[in-house]
Amino acid sequence: MMGLGFLVVLALLGALREIIGFGTLFANAELMFGEGAQMLTIEFNQDYPGFLLAVLPPGAFFGLAILIVAKNWLDARPHAKQETIEPVPGTV
Repeated sequence: MMGLGFLVVLALLGALREIIGFGTLFANAELMFGEGAQMLTIEFNQDYPGFLLAVLPPGAFFGLAILIVAKNWLDARPHAKQETIEPVPGTV
């Protein structure tokens, strides 16, 4: 399960970096899978200039930090709701 979780995090991080960096998803898939994979490219915005930092190595660290912050925020939400519910004195 740990390996599967690591796979999901790496795939999500790579997808976020490509979307933010180039504005596409599965760009140049034909280099790996052949000419039939050209139809896999998803382009989100034709005029997106790109964000170079996202595709450089520091972009991976920033992206990982954002994913960790999001996970910690999601983990803290249920605990905050449980702490606000107080039992009424005298009832069990």
